[in-house]
Amino acid sequence: MSQATSDNSSSRSIFIASFLTIFAAGVGFAVRAAILNDWADQFGFTKTDLGTITGGGLVGFGAVIIISSFFLDQVGYKPILMLAFVLHLLSAVLTLAATPVYNAMGQGATFQCLYWGMFLFSIGNGLCEAAVNPLVATLYPKQKTHYLNILHASWPGGLIAGGLLAYCFCGAEPTITKLRWEIPLGMFVVPVLMYGLMIATRKLPESEASKAG
Repeated sequence: MSQATSDNSSSRSIFIASFLTIFAAGVGFAVRAAILNDWADQFGFTKTDLGTITGGGLVGFGAVIIISSFFLDQVGYKPILMLAFVLHLLSAVLTLAATPVYNAMGQGATFQCLYWGMFLFSIGNGLCEAAVNPLVATLYPKQKTHYLNILHASWPGGLIAGGLLAYCFCGAEPTITKLRWEIPLGMFVVPVLMYGLMIATRKLPESEASKAG
């Protein structure tokens, strides 16, 4: 295999991983929105409680993009994306632990479990968003617009995929069958594991700003 072919294959894999980071966020948002009534029924949460929990999934997103952008060039893409991967996994673990936590410690502890699960989810999303845009621009310096357009299709793609999961398996009248909320939500972990493995096993390029000093 030639060096150029190897480089192209590596760039393609890194691009797919970047696409999956935002795709995973879209899936997570769509499914979480669809299972709020399940949480209300199972744990006795009010609309205010559910609004606060949902807000946890938004509160850190914008701030993290701004803050991480200041040191992204010094730290590098890979540590930022691996931290996002860990936070996404932790958010899933905390959220999926809600039922046993409720059985063991009651509503208050479950609220904290779900809130902080959503908060870690938002932090992971912010780190991904801060890293993958300049990463893709670095991978394809002569085709930035083209590949950034494809990258940004991952968000609505994730929302559609999560919405289809919700349409088929969540809510009061699912199209196929009603599943426990943990199952469709757990599907969010699939693209997370995929992008985590792909990022962990590949060397990511330096940013254009780092190369320029």
